[in-house]
Amino acid sequence: MPTRRFPPPWTVEEGQTWFVVKDNDGQKLAYVHFDDPRSAAKPLSRDEARRIAANIAKLPELSSKSDWSSIAALHFAPRLVQLNKAVTLTRFQLADTISGGKADSEHD
Repeated sequence: MPTRRFPPPWTVEEGQTWFVVKDNDGQKLAYVHFDDPRSAAKPLSRDEARRIAANIAKLPELSSKSDWSSIAALHFAPRLVQLNKAVTLTRFQLADTISGGKADSEHD
């Protein structure tokens, strides 16, 4: 197995108005800024930024424990069930409309 470019574990360190995620070699991988008044958008709170950085730092653990397709399946499964129900309902409505149209034309 090839060696990883960004070896785990990844850690989170806090700066003045940011959190930085680093790999095991100290390479900085991501900055998550908070409470920055210069930000054009609504700045994140310190707690929001900390949680985002902590979740980024967990990515190597997730990819080694399972494949991304199962993670995606867990994330999208509820929406797929909703879509399947909507398609099934639409299919039945269409079938009723078609059969209803044929029945009306037979009586004329």
